[in-house]
Amino acid sequence: TSTTSSSSDDPEDCSATRVFVPLCGKSVDMAYLTSMAEVVGVEGIKTALEEFQLEQPDLQIELQPGIQNGFERFVGTKITLLKGDFFELTTTDTNGSFDVIYDRASMVAIQPELRSSYVDVLGRLLSKGGKILLVVLDRRGTEEAKGPPFSIPEATVREFYEGLDWVESVTLIDDNGEKVENQSTAMVSLYFLIQAK
Repeated sequence: TSTTSSSSDDPEDCSATRVFVPLCGKSVDMAYLTSMAEVVGVEGIKTALEEFQLEQPDLQIELQPGIQNGFERFVGTKITLLKGDFFELTTTDTNGSFDVIYDRASMVAIQPELRSSYVDVLGRLLSKGGKILLVVLDRRGTEEAKGPPFSIPEATVREFYEGLDWVESVTLIDDNGEKVENQSTAMVSLYFLIQAK
C-alpha cells in the first residue's frame, strides 16, 4: 500500500484555497495561482480581461451573458474574472470570502484619497484568519504623491492597516531597498504579510 495521501486527504492542501486578485489586469500570476487555488480577479478595464482570456486558452475562460450586480463575468477553469467597479464589490459578487488576497501593485494604482476605501473592501472580502500578500513600490528620495504607480513607503502601509479591528499583524517580509539605496531615484519593492484575526 502507498503511504502517501491524496491531495484531497491532506488538511494542508491549498487546492481548496480561494485567492482574490484586486485590479488584476492581465497578470500572468493568476494563471499560475490556478494550479493551487480557485482564483477571482476584478478589473475595471474589459480589454485587459479579454487579452488574458486570449493569452490563457488552457483556462477555457468564457464571457458569461448579461451583467450581475454591475459586473460582467469571465468564467474559466478555477478562475472567475469580474469586470466592474472594485469599490462596489461584495462577497455576493465573489461567491464568498477569500483565504488569501494577492495585492501585487494594486494599492499603488489607487488614488491616495481612495486608499482607505480600498482597504475597507479588502477587509470585507478576507476570511477570518486570512492573509494579504501586499507588494508595493517605494520610490526612495522622491515625492510619494507622484503616480500612478504611487510610491507607498512602509509607514504608509502601516498607517492604513495597523489598528484596524480585523488586522492581527502587519509584517514587512522583504525589502530589496539595500541593493539600490545609493541611487537617487531608487524604486524598490516592499513585501508585506498582513494577517487577519
